[in-house]
Amino acid sequence: MHDEQTFEQDLAVLKALTPRQWDAIRDVGNKVDLTAEEDKALASITQDQRHALSQLLAFSAWLKDQEQQAQQAADQRRLAAYQALTVAAALQQAQAAQSQAQAAQSQAGAMWRQQRCMENLSRGLPCY
Repeated sequence: MHDEQTFEQDLAVLKALTPRQWDAIRDVGNKVDLTAEEDKALASITQDQRHALSQLLAFSAWLKDQEQQAQQAADQRRLAAYQALTVAAALQQAQAAQSQAQAAQSQAGAMWRQQRCMENLSRGLPCY
């Protein structure tokens, strides 16, 4: 990988390219048939400019790869967080259902005791 100084030097070399040369480079990249003028502009690009351009393209490809890796890592973190929240929500729902069941069981027990007490009182027996 280039260091910052070499990168700056490559950019300085590329700044010397003319608009016609940039147009020719763009058309080559787009796989467009070049005009005679564009062929001439392309032929006038120096070896140093070609090297600087290839280095810049390599850096651009590397940067794009780094961005994709970072995006994939971020996507994985978001997915893990979503899954954790989903599991937590399901656990909360299960705990709430369990609490409701316990409350219903306690209420049923209280109703049964009250009924027993009423029956005992109707028979003249004490409530327990």
